[in-house]
Amino acid sequence: MDNASQTSTRQSPKQAPVILFDGTCAFCNFWSRFVLEYDHQRHFRLGRLQSDQGRQLCEHHGLSPDAMDSVVLIDGGQAYLRSAAMVRILARLPRPWRWLALIRWLPLKLRDGVYDFIGRHRYQWFGRYDHCPMPKPEQRDRFID
Repeated sequence: MDNASQTSTRQSPKQAPVILFDGTCAFCNFWSRFVLEYDHQRHFRLGRLQSDQGRQLCEHHGLSPDAMDSVVLIDGGQAYLRSAAMVRILARLPRPWRWLALIRWLPLKLRDGVYDFIGRHRYQWFGRYDHCPMPKPEQRDRFID
């Protein structure tokens, strides 16, 4: 993978990959619900960047949770950011969603440029919550605290 989109760390590869997202962002919450709906194999656990454990994971991987404007995927001892995280997540979802992972063949600068453009406008376009919405009771076991 490219260094601009990941950070190496010391996580046990046997742990389930964790997707960290902005819990106050309406679009990010939509994305987390999308992953929960289509991740039939239960590959991923999810967490909010604002949670204690989300903050600890970011800090453990050398990332500042206060400055995060990206989805973060912690997988196999590495933290993936921006489009690199999205590609790895999409690749583990069932068809037809995994086909979207073909964007990995686009130049990183283009992928991250589109990601950043959406990220800059996400609150304006999709809204923001005053607090992180709680997951459905049947999905709580998929979330870290």
